[in-house]
Amino acid sequence: MKLRDRGALLGLAVALAGYPAWSQGRKSKAEAKENSDENGAEFKKRIAAGQKKVSTRDFVGAIDEFRNALTEEPTNCIGHYFLGAAQVLKGDPKEAELAWQMGVRYTEKKDKWKGRFLFVLADLQERQGKVDEAKAAWATYLKFLNEHPQLKGYDGTAEERRRVIDVHNELIAQYAPVRRRIEQRLKEASKPPAGTDR
Repeated sequence: MKLRDRGALLGLAVALAGYPAWSQGRKSKAEAKENSDENGAEFKKRIAAGQKKVSTRDFVGAIDEFRNALTEEPTNCIGHYFLGAAQVLKGDPKEAELAWQMGVRYTEKKDKWKGRFLFVLADLQERQGKVDEAKAAWATYLKFLNEHPQLKGYDGTAEERRRVIDVHNELIAQYAPVRRRIEQRLKEASKPPAGTDR
């Protein structure tokens, strides 16, 4: 299981994030005033610019915009989320993992975002072929959903991915003897026949 379909992850990241819904008018007038130019306008502008660059497949430019947004608000988990998504699309899953791990640290009172981070981290582990870590990450995500029943999550996905990982591990174990026999025969076939000088 390798990082193959980066476009699917972009769709997942955008769908899970719900951007720009987090910045639209769901707030009271008092909250809107509190979040005026002094609070977060530059951050939101940078995030929007980064999203625009992602849509044009300028992942390096998007990463720069998301990093600039994080200089404005380094503890805002949303910036880390989008930075990680852009890193995946660029083809750098290790940097994405670092961004998402940093972002999950800033989700103390943001359960919805914490769930999103746990989901994409589990998915990323699996895409990198780290099946044992992925299985543990899916279990963590599932536990989080069970502890927060008010959140709408993808518990079915977590259960299915854990099942698929179990099947994968079983098949690897079953085919290990066959693989060893094939390797042994290849070694034997590469040796010169007895009694011939080369």
